[in-house]
Amino acid sequence: MYNKNTILSHTMTTTRTTTRTTRRRFTSLVAAAIVAVASNVPAVAAAKTPTTTTTISYDFPTVHGTIFKHAFCVRNAVGATVTVRSTMPSELSYAVRSSTHFNSNTKLFGDNDDLTPAKRSIRDTNQCRGGIYVQPSHETLSGTSYDGSRFGLDVVVANHNNNNVTVTLCAMVPDPSWGSQLAGGWDVALRARGFTQGSFRDNSPNNERVWEVHCKDIDIAAHDAAAAAAATQPVIPFPSVTVTHQREAAAIPHSSSTTSSVEEQKMLRRQRIRMRNTNKLPATTEAPVVTAPVTAPKEEQQPPPPQEVEQKKKQQRLRTRNGLPLRPGSSTTRNGVPLRPKPSTTTNEVADAAAAKPALVERFRRSFLF
Repeated sequence: MYNKNTILSHTMTTTRTTTRTTRRRFTSLVAAAIVAVASNVPAVAAAKTPTTTTTISYDFPTVHGTIFKHAFCVRNAVGATVTVRSTMPSELSYAVRSSTHFNSNTKLFGDNDDLTPAKRSIRDTNQCRGGIYVQPSHETLSGTSYDGSRFGLDVVVANHNNNNVTVTLCAMVPDPSWGSQLAGGWDVALRARGFTQGSFRDNSPNNERVWEVHCKDIDIAAHDAAAAAAATQPVIPFPSVTVTHQREAAAIPHSSSTTSSVEEQKMLRRQRIRMRNTNKLPATTEAPVVTAPVTAPKEEQQPPPPQEVEQKKKQQRLRTRNGLPLRPGSSTTRNGVPLRPKPSTTTNEVADAAAAKPALVERFRRSFLF
């Protein structure tokens, strides 16, 4: 028989065992939930910070000069793809040295294994230190003029968040101390475009030759915004006028061209409706067939014979009281009535009339006095 103490002790032992089992199950469930949440954190973070791909295209100034030495470098673009666009012959190519960053041991040109920057000369970022070096295959392409040639860079930056990301484009040209013709005018043109300037010496004898490094920062966010604005710029197409009849085509000038305003379009439409109602022309959508009128060739006018010209010159040019010329042969008649010939005046008669003029004037004055 079980007494009361035995039953109570058994009940307490069973309760403790049940509580321990429940705690263990709850702990395992909480641990599994924590692991699941932790495994999803990277996916949530990646969703909040999406990566994009941007292509930056930049055109450098036109080269002025027959001989031109240059190189390119791109900084803050790890893993980017760099391509050079050039109007030079295909013999001039470029090798992108993305595995080895630009430093004092970088070979500057493909056809010159000895020319590098001077020892410990590449130290600052304004020299494109650590950037992707774009190596030309030739220091100068012999037998070819660089004058008027153009160069450009295409940089494809992938897997980046465009917030606070800046890519730096650099161009390297000789210092004018060598001779201004070797820089192709870029030393002045790039400074005018806002490029900052650095410099370094190469390993030539006595380190006499200096290279200028011109760099410009390109903000990817601003570049993407400008590209998106240019791509989404609205293009408003204007409707064209359709000619419905040949008469309307003759009455409405320039109807086959595109009108430049809505008001002109409305005016032309009202004019077509008015002409259709007035002339009762059937409307049709077919294009009118306009045939050019056939005109006979003009006959060349022959000049009049010399006798007729002389006769016209001798003919008298008498005019009537209303200013119209008389008919041919009527110089002495007017409507069949002979004209009174004008009496001829001699020199003596003119002198007598001039001498008698003062007497006539005096007689006229006295007629008013008396």
